[in-house]
Amino acid sequence: MKEGVRSLLLDAAQHMPGWWRMRSLLLPHAAALHRKRLGGVTFVGITGSAGKTTTKLLTTAVLSTAGRIRPWAGTMNNAEHIMSVVFATKPTDDYCAIEFSAGSPGSLDRSLATVKPRIGVVTSIGTDHLKAYHSIGAIAEEKAKLIACLPQDGIAVLNADDPLVISMASKCSGRVLSYGSAESAFLRAEGVRSAWPERLSFWVSCQNKKIEVKTQLCGTHWTTAVLAALTVGVAIGIPLEVA
Repeated sequence: MKEGVRSLLLDAAQHMPGWWRMRSLLLPHAAALHRKRLGGVTFVGITGSAGKTTTKLLTTAVLSTAGRIRPWAGTMNNAEHIMSVVFATKPTDDYCAIEFSAGSPGSLDRSLATVKPRIGVVTSIGTDHLKAYHSIGAIAEEKAKLIACLPQDGIAVLNADDPLVISMASKCSGRVLSYGSAESAFLRAEGVRSAWPERLSFWVSCQNKKIEVKTQLCGTHWTTAVLAALTVGVAIGIPLEVA
């Protein structure tokens, strides 16, 4: 079918009554079937109460140094968007980074079952969606499902500075790599600075290697996102200085 005709038909279909309802019903099934064709793609799942989108963008940039990955802009992270990302991923891609929102109890279940991430990143646990969960502990339990679903050859990338996040290590059946300023962190930040107009920069130590990281970001609060992305890179074998 010629592309012009295809576009006209798709445009007409979208204006049919019930099109979006039909799409929302069929997309999860189509994404699940398509996921079976993506055995060579490493999926990276990212969740947390803050910093998901920035972490996704930085992780995408890091992974692009090692293979093919499609950039997904914006902050959309609900189930329908996640299914769309899976469906748009090609077998020729090497990586796919997806952010997951946990707006209500059980909201991650179907998305995680479809995506089947090999790497799981948790940024932080806060009071987002507290009305739906009633406690921070319940929020942490929902987001910990990302770590619990990782395969035996999976990798959990956890914030060592957040007690609720680093405690998720017990739920991982694979490797656990932590990041942060804590002495115990696998990838540790030192000398963090970002006094205006200076951009965020710091030293990062990992496996007896220490390098300076310079970013174009303003504010030390972005350190967590940068460290998470670097840890994902190191986890798949990208040299720290390249990441």
